[in-house]
Amino acid sequence: MHAPATAAPGATVPVVVDTVDDRGVNHVALTRNDGATTTPVQETATGPFSFQAIATIPSTLADGAIVTFAASAADAAGNVGGGSASVKVVTSCRPRGCRSPSIRP
Repeated sequence: MHAPATAAPGATVPVVVDTVDDRGVNHVALTRNDGATTTPVQETATGPFSFQAIATIPSTLADGAIVTFAASAADAAGNVGGGSASVKVVTSCRPRGCRSPSIRP
């Protein structure tokens, strides 16, 4: 899983989910947790199971808050695995310190 290290409140960010399994993936769920609530971002039971989702950082979060994106995947045998990526909310940047994430089509 991959997401940008930092983002501003209200920003949209790319979250990349890559799944691999020797028995085949049957289901993937991606959620966003901002410390107060967990919100579904994307869920799929049909391929492709490796994808990029565009998620929104809540606009009400304060500088320094952490938003965690978590993905869980289940295979044909019922095994479940997962991963996560965290984004730190920033409201100001030092010169040359902030970069906008690139969004792949």
